[in-house]
Amino acid sequence: MEYEEFEEQFINHVKYMAGWSKIQGNCVVETVMIAGEENKRIRFQCIDQRVVLPEIYITDIWKDIQSIQDDLKAKIRISDTAYAIRRAWEELYDTVIHRCAQKDGPGISDQIKPLFTNRKVENEILKDLIWMQKEEIAVYFYVTNRKKKECFLSKGLADIWNVEEEMLLKSVFDKKEGDISFESWIEKNDLANSIGRLLPEKHGKIRVGTACQGTVLLFQEAYRKELKEKMDGNFYVFFPSAENCIWISGTIPFPEVQKCFQKIIEQTFSRESWVTDRIYLCDGKKLEFAGTLQDRQKVSSFKPKIR
Repeated sequence: MEYEEFEEQFINHVKYMAGWSKIQGNCVVETVMIAGEENKRIRFQCIDQRVVLPEIYITDIWKDIQSIQDDLKAKIRISDTAYAIRRAWEELYDTVIHRCAQKDGPGISDQIKPLFTNRKVENEILKDLIWMQKEEIAVYFYVTNRKKKECFLSKGLADIWNVEEEMLLKSVFDKKEGDISFESWIEKNDLANSIGRLLPEKHGKIRVGTACQGTVLLFQEAYRKELKEKMDGNFYVFFPSAENCIWISGTIPFPEVQKCFQKIIEQTFSRESWVTDRIYLCDGKKLEFAGTLQDRQKVSSFKPKIR
């Protein structure tokens, strides 16, 4: 089966299953542009706007199936996969609605976690969510609980659970006695080593971080100040995926950094996962972004736009 045939059958099956769902709403198929390429996804748009269910990227399902051995692949039916997606949506919806009835918002057993995305790509989903914007990067949030269920933090849920905008940034990074903790940095891993091999011998410090740290980097001056000290001055920032961000010393010539970044995102990250292929420079003296190097944009303020 070729991808085009799979895509058509998969969309039809998911739509059919969604039509029998106990959740009131519509199954929406969208074409989005990610890193310059078209990608199709499916999401369930609930009438109850408190719940925004995760979207399903068709290419991700296709890649998962392609990676399975042939004998197992033959046993996997598209209808079974579509039914599993419908059940996952229903279970998540039930969990969120139950917690709404109990007003059981994020607590000790829950975590609010951030994700990066490209604001233009995710414009339809973001309109129902709590999110922040910096340049083309948008940061939105999801909640996990003890039942291992995840849901996007919508405006409706934020109201019910009394989640204040001020607490969002505080919830996405650890603090110890008022100091920002960098213990969760992944300083020596395969990704950092791959980057190091692509850069000049004297490439300075390389850091690979999470979406949590990247969120704070965008919106917290104290974090940028401490990061500047660790990076010894100016530094470049990449956002190659929803979970990863990378910092490289600003002492390296930009053409070298750009060449490195292009190879890393092509070799390490699937094109569907790219948030942006732009590179940002953080001014070590002013502690603010000088904008994307490609456009030479000037950024005068770091105040986040809250939606």
